[in-house]
Amino acid sequence: METDRTYLLPFKGLSLGKHTFSWQLGKDFFSGFEESEITDGCIDVSLLLEKKADLLTLDFHLKGYAVVMCDRCLDDVSIPVDYTASLFVKFGEETYEASDELLVLSYEEHELDVAQYLYEYAHLALPYKRVHPIGEDGEPTCNKEMMTYLKAHLVQTEKE
Repeated sequence: METDRTYLLPFKGLSLGKHTFSWQLGKDFFSGFEESEITDGCIDVSLLLEKKADLLTLDFHLKGYAVVMCDRCLDDVSIPVDYTASLFVKFGEETYEASDELLVLSYEEHELDVAQYLYEYAHLALPYKRVHPIGEDGEPTCNKEMMTYLKAHLVQTEKE
């Protein structure tokens, strides 16, 4: 993804203490990532950044919905998103990711791009199985043509 200043946190200029940031992620955001499974949606992100002398604590909360391809019928399906994550940022001689939750930034760094983290957290918020819900009739609310096609090609196996 190209660098977009929208998701840069200029932490050097912030005073010690807590600071809040917010964004709304949608089609424009996710289209900037080549491999994104999310094609559209509306995810509100709130970030509470706590700056201490030698540590930054970033608490993310993502809430809204994401549009992805249904695993069953391949049509778009809207999936609710509600996810929280924390990222801890320490400072050192060089920049590297020490773990999924710990980032070490070089002392020369003065801002942090959180776009990749927002992208990853939005995808981690998705359930393993992404399908249309079951309707009142007990059948999936998927694309009817595709469901007819799938039922016609269903292979029955004998139980042993």
